[in-house]
Amino acid sequence: MLGWYFSRAITNVVSFAYPAYRSFKALRTTDGDDDKQWLIYWIVIGLFSVGEFWADLLIGWFPFYYEVKLLFLLWLQLPGFNGAFYLYQQFIEPYLADNEKHID
Repeated sequence: MLGWYFSRAITNVVSFAYPAYRSFKALRTTDGDDDKQWLIYWIVIGLFSVGEFWADLLIGWFPFYYEVKLLFLLWLQLPGFNGAFYLYQQFIEPYLADNEKHID
C-alpha cells in the first residue's frame, strides 16, 4: 500500500493532470483522432467520477483500492489498451444513443 494521501495524489495526477495536458497537445495537432481519443476519455472519466463519488463510501476503504484505481486509469489511457474507447464503444455510446431523446 502506498499510503492514502500519496495514492490519492498519484491517481488525481493520472486522472486529470496528465490527460488535461494530452488534451492540450491534441488540440494543437491537425489530426482529429487524438482529439477524439481524449474526448472519449473525458466522457468515460466523467461518468466514472460520478459513479465513484457514490461507490467510494462502500469501496474506498478496501485495501489497495487506489492502486487498483490507478491501474484502471492507466488502462483507460494507454494506447496499447485504449480502455476508454472500449468502454465508450461497448457500453456508453449505445446507452446514450438509445436514450438521447430522453436525456435531451
